[in-house]
Amino acid sequence: MKGSTGSWWKRLLHYRQVRKAIAYLLREIGAPHPLDTDTVWDLATFCDAVAEHRGRPIELIPYDLPNAGPLGIFQPMQSVDVIIFDRNTTKLHEEQIVLHELGHILLGHKGVDLAGAVSPALAVTLGITPGTDDSGLAAPLHRDTYSDRQELEAEYAASLLSRHFGRRPLAPPRVLRGPDADTVDRLAITLERARIQ
Repeated sequence: MKGSTGSWWKRLLHYRQVRKAIAYLLREIGAPHPLDTDTVWDLATFCDAVAEHRGRPIELIPYDLPNAGPLGIFQPMQSVDVIIFDRNTTKLHEEQIVLHELGHILLGHKGVDLAGAVSPALAVTLGITPGTDDSGLAAPLHRDTYSDRQELEAEYAASLLSRHFGRRPLAPPRVLRGPDADTVDRLAITLERARIQ
């Protein structure tokens, strides 16, 4: 019993560290919080802000990824970082996939060999020879399963980023209108922010 409590506590502390790292990086990047601005959040604009902060461009490429393969791939190239995402999904899922790959970038994760996880045509396009390191490129990271720590961290980071920008999978039904609705919305955002700090 004691061992399971210890591992739970370690995971909790670890995720607090990830949450603090993402909060710090959002401040460093200068990402606006929904309470602080009237601007509407845009994924491409956030990618540009991350790219500018890192000093490396980020290219988003929609692609027909195989059903049995990864949902998204982060491939660092010589002078640009490429995020490939499955174009055959919903906008909301596409956004979560890209945020997941950005989580890898922001958390400084190292890649793994895709070894057949992508089609040969995509491998050629990326300059990847599965199982070898002759391209001179860093190994890609891909959103496929959640069995390793980096994938779990990246998914958690994606959820934190989505939440930070006020993104919700389903909007709750709106009963209030006008100034009352604005007050309740600001209160909810403030309480959420206080709870996750």
